[in-house]
Amino acid sequence: MRELEKIISGRESEFENKKIIFIRPIMSISRYHYLRTIELSKYYNISWLVGYYLNEKDEELHIGNNHHNVTIIDRKRSKSTNPIINNWVLFTFYFKAIKFLRENKADLVIVHNNRYCFLLPLFCFKAKYVLQLSTATVSSNKFRRFFGDFIGIKFNILFYRRFNVATSWMINKFNLNKEKTIITRWGSPLISIKRKVFNELKLFYIGSLTNRNVHETVIGLGLFISRFGRNMKITYDIVGNGKTLYIDLINKAIQDYSLTDIVKVHGYIEDKKIKYFFDNCNIGVSYVPVTPYYNDVVATKTEEYLLAGMAVIATNTNENAKVVNEEVGVLINDDPESFCNGLLNIEKNLSKYSSEKIFLISEYLSLEYTVKNNVVPAYNSIL
Repeated sequence: MRELEKIISGRESEFENKKIIFIRPIMSISRYHYLRTIELSKYYNISWLVGYYLNEKDEELHIGNNHHNVTIIDRKRSKSTNPIINNWVLFTFYFKAIKFLRENKADLVIVHNNRYCFLLPLFCFKAKYVLQLSTATVSSNKFRRFFGDFIGIKFNILFYRRFNVATSWMINKFNLNKEKTIITRWGSPLISIKRKVFNELKLFYIGSLTNRNVHETVIGLGLFISRFGRNMKITYDIVGNGKTLYIDLINKAIQDYSLTDIVKVHGYIEDKKIKYFFDNCNIGVSYVPVTPYYNDVVATKTEEYLLAGMAVIATNTNENAKVVNEEVGVLINDDPESFCNGLLNIEKNLSKYSSEKIFLISEYLSLEYTVKNNVVPAYNSIL
């Protein structure tokens, strides 16, 4: 009877009655976080404690079930531009979180790193904490990177005993205790299962536009069209927000290369509407500068493209190089000329790409696979 109940509920872990609380003061893209932990709720009881949503419409996405729930403390984000007020809102979140932890016992507390998260183990020391470090500071300004890493990460590390990172590079960068650090690669959800037709170039970029030099891909596309693709049907959809400087660079490149009918900048689009682009585009653009501070960051967009059966043109970072090969796309340098040549290679191999094959090759990157085979064993080792 017990086994039958497990099958019916879809839960598969001997630790299924263990409770894990995730704490994050500012929920950025909830699609990434909630889909991960909803998958994780097959194995544990999951609770989220959230301050507020960066995009308030994302609140609609916190789908719950009997083993997955979300508590929102502040409901609405502060609209103030005053850093003192905003820091106070962040500061008070952690004291509300301390009260929450004292009233809601957990077997494990996963704390997403944030400026004041050192307050949790300082004032509520009985919980079993794991500090989750997603990435180092990725500013192009070396002084901001230094202070961001020191104040925002290295100081917090002093108050925690256990850590969760995405890559082994993080262990070395922050001199973490290897025996107390787990490496978990979450993978990505399946956004689209529609079979792609590779008879034309339908490019798609999704993500931040700040510090990513996406305008170089537009210049590279302009070079490609002028040299090789005048008679080819090409479209390029860019989805994401960024600082005005970087958006202006993209728009200038569009004008300079007369691409207004080809390149569309859509800005921010709600998660529930992005499936359209994953369904209808066939080439994913994963373009970040090849720099020490981006080189070992997991590119979620690369995984999402591949799991949607799209071919990928990606800059040759260490992490992209682990998942992109000639069967699924091309790796390039981070400059317009390389992007142009990468598109030429993609165009020459269009007839060789297969959505079904790309998905099968990349299936190990799926959320279901990585949670079951990577995240759950790592968490069980702590529990």
